[in-house]
Amino acid sequence: MVVEGDRALLAARQGDVQTLKVQLAAKALTSDVKDMLGASPVHHAARAGKLTCLRFLVEEAGLPGNCVANNGASPAHDAAATGNLACLQWLLTQGGCRPEVGDLTWIPLIVTNSSLNSVSSDLAALELPKRLKFSSCLIASETTS
Repeated sequence: MVVEGDRALLAARQGDVQTLKVQLAAKALTSDVKDMLGASPVHHAARAGKLTCLRFLVEEAGLPGNCVANNGASPAHDAAATGNLACLQWLLTQGGCRPEVGDLTWIPLIVTNSSLNSVSSDLAALELPKRLKFSSCLIASETTS
C-alpha cells in the first residue's frame, strides 16, 4: 500500500509535477509530508535536480524552501551534496533558503562532488547574493590536506 505522503516524495524525486498537482488539490501535499529522516518533498526534488518540480513545490504548493531534515540538512545542502547547482542557485536566490551570514556549510559538499578545478567555476555560476561571496582561494586552502 502506498501512503499519500510516500507518493508525494516519489513524485518529487521523479519530477512528476502532475502527480504533485493532484496531491495538492487533494490537500495531501503539506509541510507535514516527510520521509523517515525528516526530508520533505523539497529536499527530494533538490537532491534529484528537478528544478521545475522544486519551483512548483515552493512557489505554488507553498512548501518552505528552507525546511530542515532530522540531520540538519536543508534542501540547499542536498542540492549541493548531489551536485545540482541549478537547484542550489534557485534555492539560495529565490527559493527562500537563506543561510545565515557566514553559513557556508554546503560548500564542502560541492567540493566533494566536483573536481577541484571546476569548483571555482561552479561557485561563480551560482551568482550568490553579495553577502555570501567568498574567495575560491579560501575554499581551495580549506579543502586540501
